[in-house]
This record gives sequence, C-alpha cells and structure tokens, in this order.
Amino acid sequence: MIRQKLAAHRNLLAAERTLLAYIRTALCFGAVGASMLKFFGDSLVYQVLGWVFLPLGLIITVLGFWRYSQSRRLIARLHHQEPERRKPDLFE
Repeated sequence: MIRQKLAAHRNLLAAERTLLAYIRTALCFGAVGASMLKFFGDSLVYQVLGWVFLPLGLIITVLGFWRYSQSRRLIARLHHQEPERRKPDLFE
C-alpha cells in the first residue's frame, strides 16, 4: 500500500514537472514573439513571425494544462482502483 502511494506521488510530481516545462516553453515562445514585434517591427517577415509565435505560446500553455489535468485524473483513478484491476502502463 505504501509503495502504491509513493508511486502515485512520484507520478504526480512528474506531471507537475512536465507542466512547468510546458509553461517555460510557452513563455519562451511569447518572449520571442514579443521581441520580434518590438525590436524588428520594421520587417514584414519578423512581424509575421512575431504574430505567429505569440498565439503558439498561448496554445502551448493551454495544451500543457489540459495534459496535466488528464494526468491528474488518470493517476487519481488508478490510485483508487484495486491492484488486480490496474493497467500495466499508466499513460496508455
């Protein structure tokens, strides 16, 4: 029982680390997009790239939170099942 709880906690921590990686990536995309618009706004190519990178950052953020919520629900559901009924792979 303790082993199962520790495994669930490890999986939750891994999901949180993954969420932070998504947020870090999204912030980088947003910063690059804003920088292109602010500092290279004279060129049409950089303006287009800047406006592409900004929404990509938002999309990556939403995707990260969505995957994190799915992982939390899956971990919670698997943690409360009986050991015989558990799936062998956590993220199928």
